[in-house]
Parts: sequence; C-alpha cells; structure tokens
Amino acid sequence: MRATNLLGWVGKARSASGIISGKIELNGIEGCNLSEVLDDIKFIYKYKILVGIRNPFKIKDTLRDFAFALNRSLAEAGALELYTALEAKNKAEETRICSTYGVSPKEYREWIRLLILFLYVGEDKSAILDGFIDEFFKAKEFTTNILICAFDGEYALLPDTGVVKDEFSDGLATYMNVSKHCIVALKHTKIDGRFLDQICEENKHKLAGSVFGSLFVNDKKVLAGYNKICVKAAAKQVFSGAPEIAGVEVIEKSAGF
Repeated sequence: MRATNLLGWVGKARSASGIISGKIELNGIEGCNLSEVLDDIKFIYKYKILVGIRNPFKIKDTLRDFAFALNRSLAEAGALELYTALEAKNKAEETRICSTYGVSPKEYREWIRLLILFLYVGEDKSAILDGFIDEFFKAKEFTTNILICAFDGEYALLPDTGVVKDEFSDGLATYMNVSKHCIVALKHTKIDGRFLDQICEENKHKLAGSVFGSLFVNDKKVLAGYNKICVKAAAKQVFSGAPEIAGVEVIEKSAGF
C-alpha cells in the first residue's frame, strides 16, 4: 500500500509537470506537496532498514552502523527479558550463524540485541526504530534531500541485502528499490560541512532539519549509478526484471563455473 501510494503520487507529479525526461523540483509543483508522501517514504525506509539489519551477511555492517544504539537495546524491561530467554536457548543456532557468516559469538549476541531493539514494541505500541527514523529526518545537523527516480523502459536492480548505502564526505545516501521502475534515494547532508560554503550563514537555521525533494524522470545516468552500487553492495546476488541492465555488464556463466 505504501509503495502504491508513492508510485501514484509520482505519476501525479509527472503529469502536473509535463516533463517526459529530466529533473523536477518537487517543492515547485503546484498540487503535489512532498509532505503528502513523506510518511510513505519513511515507512518504506524503515522496512528496507529492517530487511538490511536482519540479513546475516550484513551483521558486521549493522553493528558498525548502529553501534550508537547498542547500549539502549536492553533498556526496556520486556526487551531485556526477551534477550535473557534467547540467551538460555540451545547454542546450536549461534554456532551455525557464527560459522556460516564469519562472526564471533560476541558479534552474534550484539546483533541479536540490536534486532530486539528495533523489533520490540513497547507499552506505547511503537518500535524504537520509528523514533530513530523520525529523528533522522528532524536532526538539526542535517538537511535531507529525497531523490525519486522513475524510469519508463528501464529496470532497477533489487539487491539481496535489501538496501544499499553510499557514504560521501558530508553525509550518507541510502538507496531503496520501490519497484523495478522506481527508486528513492535519501541523502542526509551535514549542514556544517562543505554545504555551508554554498549558502549564506544566516540561512543555516532554515536548512536545519529541512526536507527537499527532486524527481528524476528517465535519467539513465542515475539508474546506471544505482545499479552499480547494487552490484557492489550485494552479498551474493541481485535480482533484475530484464536481461540487459543499465550500467552493469552481464557475463554469461561458462561451463565448469
């Protein structure tokens, strides 16, 4: 439903702009307010993060990315009780995960603690991850750019890790496959970095926690860049809706391999 809402809104924005190919600044399209689908984008973002952190191929990456949250993972009494119960279970699953995915028992247990943190629903019926995502969008040290990319005749890859990230000097970009014809990129840029060189100091308070949006239509360069990042981020494989992939050379598997 969330993806359907977002795709429907993208179609409306494209129709309102009349642009067949190119970049559209979403804040400037009459009748298409980005705030209408912001909750849908946040929900998809949360879902993709959950897919990523549950992937055992990405245990080490998850521990690195969410190290700041580890000490909070047992703050809830119910979460602590759940973790204690898991600790008392047969160690066969821990041994299998450690052996298969090359992690230590300590890393395995910390990963389980983070999973409990993000999946456990407290007395207020909300998961802690919901609060993290809201804070990420409101954070005063960042400005957020939402880049929605739509393609008519091209296909975006889907990585087996669920979500792909790309770091740059002033922030972090997260790429999400919404459908085979649509991807969304969230770029969180630190406003105290290079970005400030491009604006007046008095505007800094206006940028803090701000969310901007752009729609790229049939931009093959953007798609090719995303597909390359997907291949790089994949644990074992990526999924494609077509045999020809923009930006990626497909090599036929030879006999004996």
